[in-house]
Amino acid sequence: SFWEYCTDTLGLPSSNSNNSDGNMLPSHRLFSDADVLALNQQLQDEGTKDKYVLKNLGYDPLHRLDLFCLPADQTTVKNYLDKIRTDGNAVSEREPWQAQL
Repeated sequence: SFWEYCTDTLGLPSSNSNNSDGNMLPSHRLFSDADVLALNQQLQDEGTKDKYVLKNLGYDPLHRLDLFCLPADQTTVKNYLDKIRTDGNAVSEREPWQAQL
């Protein structure tokens, strides 16, 4: 994926909130529903005002325009995860998603 190319091949950082120095926007690679829920909880605990868009790293014609954001109420996140799983696009090791500022 482009994310892997940037981080692994080019060595670019992926979690620096100061984009003025040329770093990529903060992002979190997610491999499971548990990862998404844990990140959501972390963002809630931090009290962040930032919104992270949850995006499929592969092409996803069903959800590419959803712009679902974290943090959100845990029930809302669980409902969204159920929806994408039902639609056949679950967050998984094989098909990771990312949350990007």
